[in-house]
Amino acid sequence: PSSSSSSKPAPTATTAKKAAPKKKRNPKQPPIPNLQEINRVAEKYASTFRVVSNEPQVIALLLTPSDADFPYDLEGLQLNITLPPSYPSVPCIFEVTNDDSIIYPKIKRQIEEEVKKRALVAYQNKQMIMGLLSWLDRNMESLLIDKEQQLERLGIQIIFHEKKSPLPPRPLSEGVPYQPQPASQSEDDDDDDDDDDDEEGEEEGDEKVEGGGGGRRQGQTITTALRGTRIKIEEIELQNVGIIECYSMNIVTSCERCKTKIDILNMMKGGNYMEECRQCHHSVSAQFRPEIMHEYSNVVGYIDFEGGALVDVLPSSFNVHCFECNEINPFKDISFGEHKIDKNCQSCHQKITVMLRGWRSAIMKGVKEQRDP
Repeated sequence: PSSSSSSKPAPTATTAKKAAPKKKRNPKQPPIPNLQEINRVAEKYASTFRVVSNEPQVIALLLTPSDADFPYDLEGLQLNITLPPSYPSVPCIFEVTNDDSIIYPKIKRQIEEEVKKRALVAYQNKQMIMGLLSWLDRNMESLLIDKEQQLERLGIQIIFHEKKSPLPPRPLSEGVPYQPQPASQSEDDDDDDDDDDDEEGEEEGDEKVEGGGGGRRQGQTITTALRGTRIKIEEIELQNVGIIECYSMNIVTSCERCKTKIDILNMMKGGNYMEECRQCHHSVSAQFRPEIMHEYSNVVGYIDFEGGALVDVLPSSFNVHCFECNEINPFKDISFGEHKIDKNCQSCHQKITVMLRGWRSAIMKGVKEQRDP
């Protein structure tokens, strides 16, 4: 019999091999949060990027300065960036991890705080890592300088005094002349209990607190700056601001004869402004001496009155220096309340925020204690 009719074709490799079953994706596996943004960061900083942790999300990278004229012998900022579970509703956290011998801890904390402020001001409920890294690169040189040193470069010296008592100083009374006289040892001992009685005056222009006088204590000097009526902000909030100075002050005074209220407006530095009481025709004059304000000083300035006294402070105008480019930006009619004022710098267009919350006044008599170190 012929074998050709009963034989079957030999199986080929194609027919013998069965297709491998496809792996099914687990539909319950959650996607990696913020993956798109992290991938962009990883692509740009590929040589140093690494994932430190997935829960919580922490990435690390080295941010090298792009400025060809960068003055410091520093490879860059070693950063750990933590993304909270509710990011970007809650800003990410930048941590500078360079060794303390390379960047001082104080400077590292300063950089971290400034990045946090930038995130809160410029990036609300939106992705921010790439923007913050770019901002940090542009401002790395200035952020590596101590803020106190930056203020000193602008002619401001920061002096911190250690207070003996946590109680606030009592204001000086008006009309007590300065009479230097020798003091006995017992009087010096008694004066030690009143070390904080240097600044006395009237709160809100109403309540007068008597005190002051007496002999001159060791370390005490006369200064012409601390005279007149001092105006101080109770709480100052500045973002991306170097210094701020009032260039036009508006106030309400009261006539010393009949107590009629008188507005004195647009007082500028060095000018002597006089108004006549509409009730008794008594003359009231005022001279404004502004002070430079910053995060370490909240004194608006001093006013020298003749024939009147301070009753209220009206919305006034300030020159605000941008922290990034030092451009002067005029802020008109800032009120002393809870309202924040936001404005973009007219030079670098970075956002500037100013809030001056509440004010106090005190009548100074020109004496300020300088404690021995």
